[in-house]
Amino acid sequence: MCVNICSSSCHSILRLNFLNGTIPEALGTLSSLNILDLYSNSLSGHIPVELGELSVLQFLNLDDNNLDGELPEELGNLVTLQHLYLTANKFTGRIPETFDKLIHLETFAVGGNYLSGQMPSYIGNWVNLTKLILIGNNFEGTLPAETFSLPKLQRLLVSDVSNPGISFPKREVIPESLIYLVLRNCKINGSIPEYIGKWPELSYLDLSFNNLSGGVPESFQKLNKLFLTSNELTKLPSWITKKPKPSSYPKADLSYNNFNVKCTNEKCSGLASVNILPTRSFIDNMKTEKCYRKHNSLFINCGGEELNVGKDHYHNDTSTSSFNLSPSDDWAYSFSGDYLWATVNASTFVRNSTCKDCTPETKIDNDFRLAPISLMYYGLCLHKGKYIVTLHFSETLYSKGEDHSITGKRVFDVYIQGRLVKKDLNIKEIPELQNEVRKLKFPAKINEGSLEIKLLWAGKGSLYNPPGINGPLIEAISVTRAFYVSEVSRKLHRWEIALITIGCLLFLMLLLAFSLRMGWIGGRKLRSGH
Repeated sequence: MCVNICSSSCHSILRLNFLNGTIPEALGTLSSLNILDLYSNSLSGHIPVELGELSVLQFLNLDDNNLDGELPEELGNLVTLQHLYLTANKFTGRIPETFDKLIHLETFAVGGNYLSGQMPSYIGNWVNLTKLILIGNNFEGTLPAETFSLPKLQRLLVSDVSNPGISFPKREVIPESLIYLVLRNCKINGSIPEYIGKWPELSYLDLSFNNLSGGVPESFQKLNKLFLTSNELTKLPSWITKKPKPSSYPKADLSYNNFNVKCTNEKCSGLASVNILPTRSFIDNMKTEKCYRKHNSLFINCGGEELNVGKDHYHNDTSTSSFNLSPSDDWAYSFSGDYLWATVNASTFVRNSTCKDCTPETKIDNDFRLAPISLMYYGLCLHKGKYIVTLHFSETLYSKGEDHSITGKRVFDVYIQGRLVKKDLNIKEIPELQNEVRKLKFPAKINEGSLEIKLLWAGKGSLYNPPGINGPLIEAISVTRAFYVSEVSRKLHRWEIALITIGCLLFLMLLLAFSLRMGWIGGRKLRSGH
């Protein structure tokens, strides 16, 4: 990377240039630099502490690289900084306390990393903040209550917070500018405050994967998009349950809750864009439904048509519904979530090829299913026993040089039977055998006839490079019976060897005597004495 000397105010915009190597320390000598944009390259190593000497820097973008290590405390010296983008790297450690001096920040984006520790209390003092993107890290604790009252804040995105997790402000607050609020998988308990729906500018709300109970507030009708999947909610609002149906309502995903609904159709809300199924009880009933025939295997061509590969019959998986039970009733899938930075239609989630000379193996390699946040597959009516689950992957989207998506990172978690079996899976890092797609195999034990496979995007990796293609992706699933051969052997004791030898000799003697008696050895004359 070349470094130019600036005599007055200057910019260094090198985004989307396929740069590799480390960030030069000499950049810290460019005292007049006010914009440093290295977005979406292949830079590695640590952030040089020398960047903390850029006293007039206003814009720093290191999004979507391969940078690692801890965030330098020296970046806290950039007191003129207004926009700091560090998403989709591999940063670890805590957010430095020195960042409390960055009071002019309008954007603080560190999503898609491995940062940990408490979310700093001084965030509540960044009164100029418009975007706070903390999604996809390993933070603990809760947000400062003042965060919700920041006067200019428009986007607040947080996910995967633990110990104890986030709680809503105890007293009613009214953010003046908040439009997007994501608090996904943040260990939030209790009921949803009614006042959230009264926030004047709020249009996008995602409180999925928490422990929320009670009802969906009536005030949420005014939202444009609402995501409450995977909670413990029990009561639907009147704008869903009553007739006639309202003319305006949000696009809503309320699946995997405890609503008491009798329908079996995904449109059971009566509203085209409100998804209630599957509820938790629906899934439980589906898993325990009586099977007329049980199977020892299952093969699914995710995103593709029905086909045969050798003796293996792969099921069609081209539905674009958010939930689908196969016509054979022996498997199902569901997906949930939304893309924050892109608007897509349902066909985006299913991609299948139409080549003329494709072999079945090639066809599977070119078909796939994509989901924004969560993708679930259920194997039903399987015999009790031990199985091998093989997941087929290929990174077909983050692979193009012309749109610079080749620098993107798809990272998600894999669960089998509710147990985390692969954390932070990056498809590009799966070993690839010659002439084979990338595959991962996991053991699974089935006791009640059903298998559950869950792929979950926890906010790691690329967020918007390009927008609308991140999240879990899978090409095919194969489930087969496991036949284990013991890998543990030991030497036999001498007495065991002797016992086996004597047993073999006795068996041979008895066999010889029997053969002589029957005349099978020596002929009939010998046996009759002639």
